[in-house]
Amino acid sequence: VIVYVFSFVGSILFGIQQLRFYQQLDEQNDTMKDYAVIITDLPSLAGTEPVEEELKECLETSQRVTHFQQPVEEMGPFRRRLYEIEKMILSEGEEQEVSEAELKELVQSIRSSSMAFAVFDTEQGRDEAVQLLSNGLIFRDHTVRVKAATLEPHGVHWNNIDGTGFNGKLWRLAKGFVYIVLCLFLWMLIFYTPYAWAILKFNYEGGRQPGVIYTLIFSVIVCVGNLLMAEICGRVADAISFEFKDTRENCYMVLYLTAIALNVGLDLWTTYFMATQIMVGMDFRTEDGILLADVDSFVQKFESYALQRSMGQQLLEYAWPCTFILPFLAEPCAVIFLFSRSFMLLVGSHPELKVWECRNWLAALDLELGRYADC
Repeated sequence: VIVYVFSFVGSILFGIQQLRFYQQLDEQNDTMKDYAVIITDLPSLAGTEPVEEELKECLETSQRVTHFQQPVEEMGPFRRRLYEIEKMILSEGEEQEVSEAELKELVQSIRSSSMAFAVFDTEQGRDEAVQLLSNGLIFRDHTVRVKAATLEPHGVHWNNIDGTGFNGKLWRLAKGFVYIVLCLFLWMLIFYTPYAWAILKFNYEGGRQPGVIYTLIFSVIVCVGNLLMAEICGRVADAISFEFKDTRENCYMVLYLTAIALNVGLDLWTTYFMATQIMVGMDFRTEDGILLADVDSFVQKFESYALQRSMGQQLLEYAWPCTFILPFLAEPCAVIFLFSRSFMLLVGSHPELKVWECRNWLAALDLELGRYADC
């Protein structure tokens, strides 16, 4: 209990210290967000409407991208086949030549979103505008909200600013949660059930206990389950289409924490069921000398030393090494180093890849902390 309380309080204090450090660093440095405001609740307008010109009384924005291509060297049939497979995986598709008329028609067919960003020349001008427009700004008979930007440009999911609204996100969150629960039960059915069956059928005569191989199998099952839940929760958080990365990470952490809690709950329930069957079969007794088979009360059976010992051992094996050490060792070796070296070799052998495609494949992974919600 002391260790748990100390770890919990220490984590909260560490989080507060990091937040204060970030706020102090942000105060000392001027960045892009210090010159921008976020305008929300804008009406959805057709692409033919001069929305930017009308907002230009308070706003200004712009951006662009290019690429190049090189010839491919001669290679044998087997290497060429592998090369084509790699190209299919790495390349994000051929670019299409679009005429100016087609491009104009495409842009005009896109409706505006409910959110816009305004960039000012000075931070002082931004602050004055936020203060003056604290009660809102009238735009086309709509009252829109204006607030200071709190995130840098790289903290925005620009492709998700589509104006779907809160109800759409809530509906996708509900569907994602159902998807997580279904995947959790599938994991339990495919991976955990065979292990539980092997434990139940083990010969416990003479005080024998499952060997190291069972512990290793359980470690693999837990690691696979955690990685599976991390990937599924990440995909669900992405599918909700949050506008800001911080919001996405918060949702991901809550989803992963919930999934891991359900995972541990299912594991403990399965352990209780298995331990009850094993202890009853081995004629274990309570501290009062009563056979477990003759105990009808769930509380008395659960509080018996035999079941407490078995469930405690299972929880310890779940925490160590499955949760608290293996992921931290595997991630830098397998996920970061191995993947980065592999993609460096693959990208280096494909000169036809565009610059932005190479940059995407070779970019460092986002080291978010949401996956460690189980700790």
